[in-house]
Amino acid sequence: MYRKSTWMLLFFCSVLTSSASDPKPKEKVVFEHYAGVQANQLLKQIINLNNNTSTINNPYLLTYSLFNSKCNWGIQTGFGVDYSKSRDEESPVGRQSTVENYFYKAGVGYHFKIGKGFEGIAGVNYVGDYQSNRTFANTVTQLNSQSVDSTFSNSRSEIKTSGAAAEFRLLYRISDRIYLGTETSYTYKSSHDKSNTILESYFISQSDPDQNTVTLSASNSFLSTKTVSFSLPVALFLFIKF
Repeated sequence: MYRKSTWMLLFFCSVLTSSASDPKPKEKVVFEHYAGVQANQLLKQIINLNNNTSTINNPYLLTYSLFNSKCNWGIQTGFGVDYSKSRDEESPVGRQSTVENYFYKAGVGYHFKIGKGFEGIAGVNYVGDYQSNRTFANTVTQLNSQSVDSTFSNSRSEIKTSGAAAEFRLLYRISDRIYLGTETSYTYKSSHDKSNTILESYFISQSDPDQNTVTLSASNSFLSTKTVSFSLPVALFLFIKF
């Protein structure tokens, strides 16, 4: 019995030893995720490219891609926003302006290896954007102690765009999780530009009320355009793979 127990203990220890010495095979990932952020300004500061005046025409600040590791097909999206609000405190016109621009894309892509350290993504996206610009200004002029002339203007323009783009993205692997990449695209867009301007003028005379006048004018415009463009790969993205 003692001998039998000894052999069982030795067998159990040998099994544990072999299990510990043979690492467990790495589980294959079903989906591969790539989350990217446009990093031109950051890289300029790191490598001191202050004299570089290249125009960045890629409006997408954030990108995300999801691929099936078995067939290498997946989905990809991108989003960008540009918002600014300004007010001229010193100007007698009192101009106020608000700009809101939103850019987005979504589509399908195919992920593949190119060479040592390089990967590529080719795909087709639906692209769209919404751009709004609102401006308000007013001018008040004291003509004399009894008369005031004032003008108010309010203008707004909206641009709605939709289209499709063929896109190619090149990635360079810095580490297992970090990639540096850029992208180029051939895009067709259809845009609708609608603008409206309202102008109000007032003349007020306290000495002679019969001269008081109010003038109101408005103008509207609508413009449709279709464009085909090719974007150069000047925007750099930092990607995290997980």
